[in-house]
Amino acid sequence: ATTATLVVTGGPGDDTINFDSSLNSLGADIFSGGAGRDTVEIDDAATLTATATAGLTGIEVLAAGATDSDVYDLAKIAGADTFRVLSTATADGTGVTVKNLTADAKIEIQGTEGVVGTLALNTSDDTANVTIATASGLGVILPTAGTITLNEFETINITSGLSATDTDDLTSSALNKVTFSGYGPITTNIAAAVLTEIDASGMFGLTTGLTMEGNTGGVLYPQTITGSDLIDTLIGAAAADTINGNGGNDIINGAASIDTINGGAGNDVIDGDGGADILSGGAGNDRFLVDDDTDFITLASAEVLDGGEGTDTLRISDTNGTTIASTDLHGLKSVEVLQMTGEAALTVTLDDTLFTNNGVSNFTIQQIQANGTATAAGALTVTASALTSANSITANLNVAANIDDSITGGAGDDTVTYLSTSVAATGLEATDTFTGGKGTDTLAITMDDTDLGTASGYISLTLVTGIEKITLTNVGTNSAYITLTDGQFVTAATAAASGNGTTAAITGVIDGSSWTGSGGIFVNASAEDDSKITITGGAGADTLIGGAKANTIDGGLGADTLSGGAVVDTLIGGAGADTFNMSDVSDFIGLTAAETLDGGAGSDILKFSENATTTVAASDLQGMSSVEKIQFYGTGANTITLSDSVYTNNGTTLLKIYDTNANGAVTVDAAGLSAANAISYYSVSAAATTDTITGGAGDDLFYFYEDSIATADTLVGGTGTDTLAIKADGGNLTTVVTTNMTKFEVITLTDDGIARALPITLTAGFFQGATGTLNAGTVKGVVTFNGAAETLTPMTITTGIGADIITGGAKADTIKSGTGADVIDGTAGADIITLGAGADDVKYDNSSASGAVSDSTGTAYDVITDFLSGTDEFKITVDYSSLNSGVTINATVLTATTSKTLAQDSLSGKRLEAIYNTTDELLYINYNEDNLITTSDWTIKVNAGATAATTVASADFDYTITGTASADTITTGAGDDIIDGGSGIDTINGGDGTNSISDSAGVDVVYISNSGTDTVNVSTGSDDVKITSATDTMTILTLTDITGADQDFTVSATSHDQITNFSTTNDDIKITGALYTAVAVGKTAPTTTLLAGSGQTADLDAGGIIIANTNEKTGNAYTTDFGDISAITTALNASLGSDGAANEEYVLFIGDSGTVYGAYYWKDVDGDSAISDGDQFALLATISGAVLVAADVDGSSGS
Repeated sequence: ATTATLVVTGGPGDDTINFDSSLNSLGADIFSGGAGRDTVEIDDAATLTATATAGLTGIEVLAAGATDSDVYDLAKIAGADTFRVLSTATADGTGVTVKNLTADAKIEIQGTEGVVGTLALNTSDDTANVTIATASGLGVILPTAGTITLNEFETINITSGLSATDTDDLTSSALNKVTFSGYGPITTNIAAAVLTEIDASGMFGLTTGLTMEGNTGGVLYPQTITGSDLIDTLIGAAAADTINGNGGNDIINGAASIDTINGGAGNDVIDGDGGADILSGGAGNDRFLVDDDTDFITLASAEVLDGGEGTDTLRISDTNGTTIASTDLHGLKSVEVLQMTGEAALTVTLDDTLFTNNGVSNFTIQQIQANGTATAAGALTVTASALTSANSITANLNVAANIDDSITGGAGDDTVTYLSTSVAATGLEATDTFTGGKGTDTLAITMDDTDLGTASGYISLTLVTGIEKITLTNVGTNSAYITLTDGQFVTAATAAASGNGTTAAITGVIDGSSWTGSGGIFVNASAEDDSKITITGGAGADTLIGGAKANTIDGGLGADTLSGGAVVDTLIGGAGADTFNMSDVSDFIGLTAAETLDGGAGSDILKFSENATTTVAASDLQGMSSVEKIQFYGTGANTITLSDSVYTNNGTTLLKIYDTNANGAVTVDAAGLSAANAISYYSVSAAATTDTITGGAGDDLFYFYEDSIATADTLVGGTGTDTLAIKADGGNLTTVVTTNMTKFEVITLTDDGIARALPITLTAGFFQGATGTLNAGTVKGVVTFNGAAETLTPMTITTGIGADIITGGAKADTIKSGTGADVIDGTAGADIITLGAGADDVKYDNSSASGAVSDSTGTAYDVITDFLSGTDEFKITVDYSSLNSGVTINATVLTATTSKTLAQDSLSGKRLEAIYNTTDELLYINYNEDNLITTSDWTIKVNAGATAATTVASADFDYTITGTASADTITTGAGDDIIDGGSGIDTINGGDGTNSISDSAGVDVVYISNSGTDTVNVSTGSDDVKITSATDTMTILTLTDITGADQDFTVSATSHDQITNFSTTNDDIKITGALYTAVAVGKTAPTTTLLAGSGQTADLDAGGIIIANTNEKTGNAYTTDFGDISAITTALNASLGSDGAANEEYVLFIGDSGTVYGAYYWKDVDGDSAISDGDQFALLATISGAVLVAADVDGSSGS
């Protein structure tokens, strides 16, 4: 307090003066509020004395600005009717205390401090109007320790501000009624022993209204509690309360005694708690809670539960196990669901009275996980056997753990649903019981997170009886496995006993049409031999096996596998690539009527998989539609006959037949098919059985792999455009000879992208029609195709990537080479040959019986396009061995001319002269020696080169020549030739190129040392092998390091000429021509013995040939020895003799330890009479067969 003086006069508005703790204790302060509701704020209640406040007039509101342990006295402010709390809460929670409140007091809580108030005069009807809001109208949250204590008031009206308001504890010993209004939410805990009414109907807001955290009422004072239209939480007291939730999704607990509760509109949760309560859910899907079974069962009378509109639920969540008798449920009305959530077991017995009183014909019992966790509910036992046909149950079971449920239905149409909601779920077990009873009963299985069952059928139906239908539902990726036992479904006999009918045939149903997930349904009903069965699959890849009676099976979506029974079934594949699997062929063939198979959309298969002989008649296939493939999978012999009516009924013009059988032969008879229908036969087994496949008049395909086709197969294409296709997929093809294969138009060869061998040999009559086609354009490996036996049909042949070997037929073939180095022999007929990107060879020979030329002669000549000189070659094979007199052959290319006449004029009377006519682009090869181009000679049209005159060159011709038994003279050009002179006295000059020469018996003269490496095999007789040149394909080496190994050269079959089978008695080596001139002219004979023990020098007129019988490297292979420069020089230099002149040239014959010699060219550049650095050295040839002596080597200046 202060003694200072303050004089304030208010205006017409709501004025406020804040004295804090400074109110004049002498009463000298004067504050006249004037009009309006004026406020005095005081922080220190002790200053409110009669003297201090004498000057305060026209004041309506006393405001406590701070927490004070002293008591505020409203009577000290004359005319004040309102007490306002501005202060915040104290630590001890004592709040602000005010006394002398009026009978219609107004209390405004704008801070967060509670209030304790007493009346000036306590009457029997006092009202406190409490506003809990800030000055701006927002709500206030009182702390946990804060309370509103107004003990002497009978009525308290609480109005909240905008936003959350919490009154915490509301206490009044005399309180009869409390109302709540204003904005929600309001949270409160009421302690009022004589309270009889709580009314929150005046509340408004967005979602939540009144939330009661406690209600301590007297046992003798029943309360009437009224909620708002928002979401309320209402709690009754100890007496028999009446609670009305009004609108909103309310939570109501009646507490003890017999309460009457009406949830009102909204989805309410109602717990009557103790006593035989009267509960009404009202509109909405309401839930009645029983967490202690003594609150519901064994009561003096059944609890009354009226669900009202909507789907309403009675939930039992007792943890000690609950047994509900049928009489306990007689008080139910409009309650559709009984739900258990506790971990303990629930046993329920149902009777018709429940249904009558409840006003329902179906009652649902649910088993769910407790509190939304993975903890499984306890076992559920439901007995509804007393129900009549008008009433039925639906039991929804949660199989989240190994719990043993038992459901017994009545006479109605009952449904038991098993729901998997946890990865711990193990499925419907052998210990679960479902007895359907009378009516049409359904077992419904709904999948969630895990597979139900395994491949062995873990969805156990051991104790499932008396049902008519099983449904399956899934939206995930899991699968379900179901195996039926015999008598699983109600049969005609059991139906009569149960009252379902005396004569009607009962059909069991398994329905997966609601299975929208990608997982599969696996049903095995093969043990069911009493009931017909209808099975519908889902959206996944299902495997559905029917029973012994007539089945109707629909796979639905997905790639399904369907199997029927031993009678006439109806199998529907639906969308997807479906398989109709006949694991027992007697289930399909020879029935009283054809089985109905409808493949639907997708590529569908009829599969025969029994390991037994299978014979399928066309009549067995008459019920088939929309099936694209027929597959034989068993190991027995398989036979199928097709007819046009099969195709008509099937709605197709093509059937694919697959043989995946590794052991049994397959016979396909499609001979009766018209041109509109065709087969595609695929032999994909890994073993070549002896198959017999006959096509019809359509365009048929016969498809084999390298290991599934055999020459023994009988394949008849028929009259359409038929194709034999062979694929090398994993190995090489064993040569196929088409002995038993006829009436085809096309052969297609392919591989797996790896180089594989694909050899095939045609026999007469394989092709029919205007043209036969071989297409091997994509093959990477070698295609060896021999069509020489095809004499009636011209062929079109396309080769692939490999080095193919192609032999055409007798007609005018069209052959297109691929990218490999192909060998093409068009044989007879005017062929068109297009060469490809590789180095191709075109073959011609005189292989006719008479030995005459029969291919590409006269005007019926071959046409070769894309020939490239220097890359492509002609392979010419001639055999004159049948002639009685010797031949003179000049197998070289003459200078091109511009006409046939000039070409004939250019001929020299020697055989095999080739000449190109640039005008007509014709290549002539004169087979005989008549100097004429006739039908006895080859005429080949060859595309002109960049320069017509150089279209062909000598190196473009490789000859294989066999001479006569007489004296032949054979000369070839720059190609790689093979020459067998025969047994006469022959003269053979292989020319340039790498040649192989054999001279049989006779005294022969063979020339080598032209460009190229030749192989000469001298035989019996006295033969001369003439070495004429030192400029052959040998490598002349200028020596730089005779002691090291870096200049050693490779000796191989292609690096030098070879003379084999040499005889020192009969044969001679002749050094002639340019080589003789180089080594002999101007020389004198060596004057020293070459090597110790040799004693040999060659008498080559003036000298220059040296023979040394020495071992360069004892024990080494000659291919190493004869290239070792250091070994050669070491062996020879000690005793070499020369005339000492620079650039002298020699031929050295150096032997190994046996009968192999190397003939070397040596140029003594520096004239030091020794092999040394700077000299030139080369290997001319090797001679094998004998130890050379001086007499074996001779020379002359002639040829």
